[in-house]
Amino acid sequence: MNAWDRTAYLSDVKYGEPSYEAQMNTVSNNFVIANYGASQGFDTDDGSSWYDIHDNFFFLADGWKMDYGGHDSRFTDNVVYHGTNDGQNCVNTWPFLPGHGAVWEGNKCIIPRSRNGGEISLAGSISGCDCPGKGPAVPWNASDLDSRPSTECGVSFGNNEYFTPNGSATFNKCGDFDAVWKGKNEPDSNISSLPSDDDLLRWARSKLDM
Repeated sequence: MNAWDRTAYLSDVKYGEPSYEAQMNTVSNNFVIANYGASQGFDTDDGSSWYDIHDNFFFLADGWKMDYGGHDSRFTDNVVYHGTNDGQNCVNTWPFLPGHGAVWEGNKCIIPRSRNGGEISLAGSISGCDCPGKGPAVPWNASDLDSRPSTECGVSFGNNEYFTPNGSATFNKCGDFDAVWKGKNEPDSNISSLPSDDDLLRWARSKLDM
């Protein structure tokens, strides 16, 4: 699914009074296949925001991507079985404006052909690959260098499980997952070797209420 959104709507749906903040869009309990080059299972592209994506089973798919100004979305309790390695594998985001980040928690991401968990853009400018952290660039008002607001990695990581062929991984070009990324960003997450087919089927049935 590739969501696009550039228009702000004034409504009273969320708070009962006029606001530009939208009600969350819930996407749950789906079986999503992203083969034939579709890549992302869910792409909150071009400003698309306020998505609550939970309890889905993604097959031959990257997990979740955000670029070009999407914000305020949640990707939780999903199972992602990745296809071919393209660097985005589990999660791939640009930086966020402060207070408008995203949540990546409680997911299982199986990467049978790679050891790279994903990419959080501008990691090289974030000290020690610490996320959330500050980044110097803003993708939305790049031509207005004097009035750009500060940005941050803005992703809340927690309680995720990553699976690779040898039970080790890199994340965000920061080196080893256990040595660098885990301690700084998601100490309650774990990485293991690939699960069995029976485990995958059991997880799929759970997400699809079968």
